Amino acid sequence: MTFADVVPSNIDLIRRICQLKRIEANFLEIKQFDDPTSLSADFDAVFAIGSLHHAPANILKPEFEALASRLKIGGRFIALTYPKERWLAEGARPFEEFGKGTDGENTPWAEWYDLDKMLGQLAPFQFETLMSFNYGNDAFNWFDLRKIG
Repeated sequence: MTFADVVPSNIDLIRRICQLKRIEANFLEIKQFDDPTSLSADFDAVFAIGSLHHAPANILKPEFEALASRLKIGGRFIALTYPKERWLAEGARPFEEFGKGTDGENTPWAEWYDLDKMLGQLAPFQFETLMSFNYGNDAFNWFDLRKIG
């Protein structure tokens, strides 16, 4: 297992939990968007929960690509984000304001995702959709994608 995050204290917490549970793992503090390319290219899965939608999509595109490049064919990319339906229902506010509404005053950004936008972020790598759905009355969405090329 490898845990990666942009927040050093998050990595420290997971490292401590792994030590307590005697779980062997690797850790990567992401300082630049292409840092994930330093990882091996044989990952079975990337699980991004509440993370890759907290900066502008165009800025995060290199990180999405770097993560997708580390997945082996057949590997899964699973992401939990906010759906466009929630953004629209909450007044289609600028993403700087939407972030404060979704995750609190200290959240500088939150951007909605739908399947097309998610697949665009992962391009040029190709994925088939295993699951893509909103839940919690359109408060959240879930993508489960398998890399095919």
